[in-house]
Amino acid sequence: MKTKHMVAYMETAEAFAKCSTSTRLSVGAILVKDNHIVSCGYNALPKHLDGSLEGPDGQTLPEVRHAEKNALMALTKSNESSVGATLFCTHAPCKSCAIDIVDAGITTVYYQDVYRSEEGIIHLNSCGVSVFTLRGGEVNRDMRGTLIETCEHIWAVAGLRMFCMLCNEEK
Repeated sequence: MKTKHMVAYMETAEAFAKCSTSTRLSVGAILVKDNHIVSCGYNALPKHLDGSLEGPDGQTLPEVRHAEKNALMALTKSNESSVGATLFCTHAPCKSCAIDIVDAGITTVYYQDVYRSEEGIIHLNSCGVSVFTLRGGEVNRDMRGTLIETCEHIWAVAGLRMFCMLCNEEK
């Protein structure tokens, strides 16, 4: 996929993030397959519920659906499939969304901003989903949670540290 298309898809995800009424964090997601947008979503309440996305304490309500989940839910009302698709999301997925992304057959995820936890990225990488950051047209592979095999060690990447899965040696 050309970089200019990746940038355009991320800008589209940013535009959908603006549809969210969240005061805490607005997130947008775009699903792309064969260089065509097949679905989009943003964090919001389910259609049959109205109101704020945050409670009186400022925390996100549990019934709020994340942008990734809404993009996947939108596919249930179309003839499109997420198998083999690429996800562009303004923020890295949480672990719950990462589980849904893997189950949906999405093969690649691009995100712009980090989420408060790296568990989603680690889960995606450990399940074989390719994860990249995309900021200002610059693409970088996010390897957190990826196993790297060497001659006698199996190195796991966790943040900026690496440790061997066999002997726990840290690098």
